[in-house]
Amino acid sequence: MLLKFAAILLAVSCFSLTSVQASDSKVVRLTATEWPPYLSANLSDQGISAAIVKATFASAGYSLEVEFAAWKRSFLAGISGTAYDGIILIYYSKAREKDCLFSRPVGKSSLGFVQRRDTPIIWNKLEDLKGVRIGTVLGYLNTKEFDKLVEDKVLDASTVYTDRLNLRRVAYGRIDLAVIDRLTLQHLLTQDEQLKPYRNLLEFNPRLLAEQNLHICFAKNERGRLLKTVFDQAFDMKKAEQIIQEAIERLSKQ
Repeated sequence: MLLKFAAILLAVSCFSLTSVQASDSKVVRLTATEWPPYLSANLSDQGISAAIVKATFASAGYSLEVEFAAWKRSFLAGISGTAYDGIILIYYSKAREKDCLFSRPVGKSSLGFVQRRDTPIIWNKLEDLKGVRIGTVLGYLNTKEFDKLVEDKVLDASTVYTDRLNLRRVAYGRIDLAVIDRLTLQHLLTQDEQLKPYRNLLEFNPRLLAEQNLHICFAKNERGRLLKTVFDQAFDMKKAEQIIQEAIERLSKQ
């Protein structure tokens, strides 16, 4: 138990911790993991979802700061309630309710598989994918059913650190499918110089794995509860949909 606690403290401290946020501070500090086009330090407004969250908090008189790190460090620092107020973005799961406070949905993720165009995979239920080599990303939730089948060794899944690595593995035929968000795939194949050569080789499997809601998960403390209330009350669905649609249109033209 002591070792586990020490590991958590180390992970959080490695995330350039600063002083504890004052409960009345008007600066919201969230952690994030690179997940373009939703979140990225290299994109305008730090990505679609960061733009939505920034606009929402701005309408309530708050500013937003987002700091990026690898998923595990980002998650631990975000829920710690010390230097950060929460983590953006995260799929809902009942197990995570013990760690943080979920905001209302910021948007949706169309979760599915990337495949080679010349070797498409046809499936109707997940059990149809027995024997198919599938790539996942370390630490990411997919769907409850999919993750359980992987845990039970019904599905053959191997894990890497990023979506980019999985795209290369599919392109080279090392795996048959990889779990990925539809917009993320579109973004990477049109914007990432190293992945552009695979644009005509790879495609999104037409059958969705799931439509997942995307949330901020606020730290479980007084300030986290305050910010969750502020965000949920200020959130404007029409404005969020407009930001998302504009981003989709930009991607479709590229």
